[in-house]
Amino acid sequence: MKDIDMLPLAPNLIESTRSIGYSFETAVADIIDNSISAIAKNIYVDINAYDSPYVAILDDGFGMNLIDLQNAMRYGSDNPNKTRDSNDLGRFGLGMKTASLSQCRKLTVISKKNGVINACCWDLDYINKTKSWKLIIFEKDEINASIPMIEKLSNLESGTIVLWQNFDYIKESSISLSDSLNEKTNDLMYHLSLVFHRYLSYEDPQHGVNIFVNNNKLKPLDPFLSYHTATQVLPLEPLEIFGEKILVKPYILPHFSKLSQQDKYMVGGEDGFKRNQGFYIYRNKRLIKWGTWFKMSRQEELFKLARVMVDIPNTLDSIWQIDIKKSSANLPDVIKINLCNIIKNIVDKSEKVFTYRGRNVNSKNINSVWVKIENRGNYSYQINQNHPIVKQYENSLTIEEKSKFEKFINLIQDSFPYDAVYVDVSKGNIASQQPNDEFIFKEMMEYIENGEKAGLEMKDLVNSLITIEPFNKYIHIINKIKEEMLNDK
Repeated sequence: MKDIDMLPLAPNLIESTRSIGYSFETAVADIIDNSISAIAKNIYVDINAYDSPYVAILDDGFGMNLIDLQNAMRYGSDNPNKTRDSNDLGRFGLGMKTASLSQCRKLTVISKKNGVINACCWDLDYINKTKSWKLIIFEKDEINASIPMIEKLSNLESGTIVLWQNFDYIKESSISLSDSLNEKTNDLMYHLSLVFHRYLSYEDPQHGVNIFVNNNKLKPLDPFLSYHTATQVLPLEPLEIFGEKILVKPYILPHFSKLSQQDKYMVGGEDGFKRNQGFYIYRNKRLIKWGTWFKMSRQEELFKLARVMVDIPNTLDSIWQIDIKKSSANLPDVIKINLCNIIKNIVDKSEKVFTYRGRNVNSKNINSVWVKIENRGNYSYQINQNHPIVKQYENSLTIEEKSKFEKFINLIQDSFPYDAVYVDVSKGNIASQQPNDEFIFKEMMEYIENGEKAGLEMKDLVNSLITIEPFNKYIHIINKIKEEMLNDK
C-alpha cells in the first residue's frame, strides 16, 4: 500500500467556499468575533462605497506577528475539537477567510504587534493566475498610506485591520455597487447592535467593547427590553449537560401598547413581535440564533411576547451544531425535555398579557362587557347581557323596545370583525381608547342614580362599582365617590 498527498486545487476550493452562505452582516460579525477574542476594546468598521470601494475593520486587540499572521491566513488554522479559551468566539479556523472572501475577491490583513506592522493578502485573481495557494506577503515599503486606516493602526500599541476589496458578488447582483453598500451599511448597524448587544451594554465590564460603523458608535439593541418596568423577568433556570452549565432566562415583553417607538425598534419593529418570539441562543454572550421555538411550539400571535435567553459555553459547540458562520444552531435532544416545562410556563404568561390586559386577573367576580364562549374547541365573543349597565338599560325599555334592543345586540355580536382585529392587533395598530375621568365619573353617577330609582340601596350600588367593567379600572374615582357619598351618610 502507498499513499500520496492530494492537495485541493486552490482556485476551485476557494471559489467553492465563497458560497457557504454568509450575508454581508454575518460576514462582518464573524470578523468582529476575532477582534473580541483578541481582547479588543474598540472596533472600527469603515465602509467606503465610492471611488475604490472597500470595507476595513480595525481593532485595538493584541495583534499578530508575522508568523501568527501567516498562520491566521491559513485555511483550517485551528482545530474545532480542541479545548478553547472560555472567551474565544472562534472555532473552525476558517471564519476570517470564508467570511471575507464570501464578500470580496481580495482580503488583506495588516497587524501590529511589538511595534512591528506586517501584512498578508489572499487575492483570488492572483490565485487563479498562479493556480496555487500563493499568499502574498507585503514588503515593508508596501505597507503605506494607501492602505485604509493604516495611520490609525500605526498610532495604536497593537491591533489588526481586515481589509476587503473587489466586491464582485455584490457588484454583479446590484444596479449600483455604491447604493448597495450604503443599504447594507444600515442593515449592518442593526445586526451588530443586536448580535453584540451584551458586549455593547457592558454587562461584563471586563469584556465590554465599543463598535463604530463609519464613526457612528453603536448602541445595544436589547431584544428583551430588560430595562422596561413592565417587562416580566422569570426565574433563571440552570441546566447541566456533560458537566457543563447552560443558563436559561425567560422574559415576557410588555404589551406593545405600552412601548415607545424606540422600544418597538429594539424588538424588531411591529412585525418583529411575532417573528422574533422564542429562543435567543448566546454562545459566550454573542447572539447566534434567535426567533425560533425549535419546533417545540408554534409561533402564535398570543405567544409573541415570550423570549428566552439561553447561554451556552463554547465547549458545547458540537452538540448544538454551531456552524461556520455562527449564525445557526440546533437544539440538542438531551435538553429538550428540560425546556418543555419552561416553554409552557412562558407561553401561558405571554397569552395572559393579551387575554387579561387592563383587567384584574385575580378577581373572578368582574362583570365584563364581553364574554368568551366555547363551542367544541372554537370560540366566539358575545356581549354580556347580564352586565349591570346592560341590564339596567334593558329594564327601562318596553317589551317592543326590548325586542329591538336584543336584535341590535345580536347584530353587533354577529358582525364582530375577528379577521380585521387580528390583523390590526398583530401589527400593533390598535389605539388605546380610554375615556377620560370626567366621562367615567358621570357614567358611574348615572348608574347609581338609575339603580336607586329601581329601588336598590345606594351603598350596594357604590360598592358594586369595583366589579363592573370598565369602572373597575378607575379605582381613584370609585374611592372618591365612596368618600363623598358613603361618608356623608
